[in-house]
Amino acid sequence: MRVPHQIVRLSFNLFLFALASQAQSQNVYESLQDRQANVVLPKEILQSGNYTVGDIVRSDGFLNIYTLDSKFGSIEVTSTFFLLKRIKEIEAMIEMENTSQVVEFAKGIQDSATGMVISAKGLLINPIGTVSGTVSGLHLMFRSTSADVSEGVEYAAEGVTNFALSGNEEDEGGEDDASIEDMTTDTVMSLIGFEDAKRERAFDLGLDYYSRNQTLQENLDRFTQASFAGNKAASFGMGAVPGLSDVMTAFSLIDSAQSFNTTLRDYSASTLSILNRDALVGMGIGEDIVDLFLANQLYTPRERTAIVVALNSMTDVKDRAEFVKFSVLTENVNVALFNHSQAVMYAAIHKKETKLDRFVVFSGRISAALSNNGNFVFCAPLDHLYWTEDLAEFMDNISQEVDTIPEVKNKQLWLTGSVSKLAHQSLQALGWTILENTTDQLSAALQDNE
Repeated sequence: MRVPHQIVRLSFNLFLFALASQAQSQNVYESLQDRQANVVLPKEILQSGNYTVGDIVRSDGFLNIYTLDSKFGSIEVTSTFFLLKRIKEIEAMIEMENTSQVVEFAKGIQDSATGMVISAKGLLINPIGTVSGTVSGLHLMFRSTSADVSEGVEYAAEGVTNFALSGNEEDEGGEDDASIEDMTTDTVMSLIGFEDAKRERAFDLGLDYYSRNQTLQENLDRFTQASFAGNKAASFGMGAVPGLSDVMTAFSLIDSAQSFNTTLRDYSASTLSILNRDALVGMGIGEDIVDLFLANQLYTPRERTAIVVALNSMTDVKDRAEFVKFSVLTENVNVALFNHSQAVMYAAIHKKETKLDRFVVFSGRISAALSNNGNFVFCAPLDHLYWTEDLAEFMDNISQEVDTIPEVKNKQLWLTGSVSKLAHQSLQALGWTILENTTDQLSAALQDNE
């Protein structure tokens, strides 16, 4: 006797629900597991003549933690994209040694390596923080207590207030206006020309001009100075670091768009701020919210611009102001970068996958979107998700809240990385459709002229 397909599917769903319910009732969660680098990364990334990625990859529950060895020393790197950023900088620094003096780079990457990058194995960079405990700090985001929310609001408000009182932004690419009033017109114009040339050099090298790696900035300064002073040997136009460009594209989203990087090359930080403000106000977002967002020191000009570009591309999506408000109220740089990645992912989904109707904020912790066809879309730019106690409680609360929305027919979790077997089963039992390893899929949607 042949069992109808509908009965088989129903039985399977009931089995998953029972499995997850049993796990939750018995408080069954999982501990973080080490994995092998050759399982996590493409073989092209594991080593070159200039570096080696350690065999063991640890996790903080959300992002991978790597060991990167090179002539500059051994460092810990949190997240896959941050690993690729550091590899790229190492390769570029070695190339720059041919034309400019490089000193103490090991100290520079060690200092900056205590930060992280969030994304599809791509998108962001944040060399700020400390590699200890739960490295990324994202565990704070995946909690639902009102105390956490209020602390985040107070932190954000205090940060913006301090910024307004100081009148200074963080170091963004080495620009310094401390004594600009004492400079002659010729000196100011010379500095402007130097920064233009430095952005050009960073673009040629495939590097992030706004990287917070101070030693990289110093070496870019020396490299640019040689070119700026007329030393042709320093402007050989090496382009992107050989051997990495194809792999980097596969691990990136908006950063792979040529027009986006060209814009960052051609416009200064102050000009980008003006363009970003005009675009946000043009979306109908209140000027007070726009000013708070642009003043938020947790974002670099590159990150702010990426968010604005992403939101501006979704012209028919309502409540984009909700995403901007949410982005203002971030309690640390890691969450700010998570928000940046989300904006890019939502733009890609809206462009190619499913048309979004509006943005929503849930539990004061996550920004999500509702699609025209009834999908609740939550983007999570993470490397690998484990079913921890905090995550289980968080997703249970979010699921209950989403299930009260009448028009929601399906809950979708878009991940740039992967989830553990237990996490997959538990999320399915809560009614989620899990889409893993979506980087390539979303990256293709963001390519120019498509």
